Amino acid sequence: MALGGIWTLIGLVFFASGQGPYWMEPETMAMSMRDIKGIELWVEETGPEGEQGFGKEEELASAATKRLMDAGIKILLSSDRASSDGNAALHIHVIVVKAEACNAYLVRYYAGVNQSVELRRNQEIRGYAVTWMTGGIGFYAPDTVQAGIRDGVALLTGEFIKAYRLANRK
Repeated sequence: MALGGIWTLIGLVFFASGQGPYWMEPETMAMSMRDIKGIELWVEETGPEGEQGFGKEEELASAATKRLMDAGIKILLSSDRASSDGNAALHIHVIVVKAEACNAYLVRYYAGVNQSVELRRNQEIRGYAVTWMTGGIGFYAPDTVQAGIRDGVALLTGEFIKAYRLANRK
């Protein structure tokens, strides 16, 4: 197996779906999405200083949007989200760090649903908070980092779809 293939394998092994905050079970977090009729999608990539983005935010956002729409999830524009129930947005963030010593890249993946919330003890106190999240890490050779990022974003999107479906069973 070539060195690039080994790094890809390591990247996939290290991509561990996070279960969110230790105090919340995945099913509990998923239930925070019950009755959300649509969601805005934000995709952001932070790359190593002085280097171009590897995943190309627009391409990553387009692929994630297609996957969400294929799953029957309505994608909202920012202007529509503000007036929707829950005011929900899915934020996917990819952080790429160059590991100079081994000529490889460490990639941190994060996905979170932000939505309007209110405190039970005082319903006049309202805010915008993360109510569901997942993530993982990958370690890639330079020639596999782009594919690794695309695969990582696809995995995050898939985790969101599973949680959304769990919360919105018909």
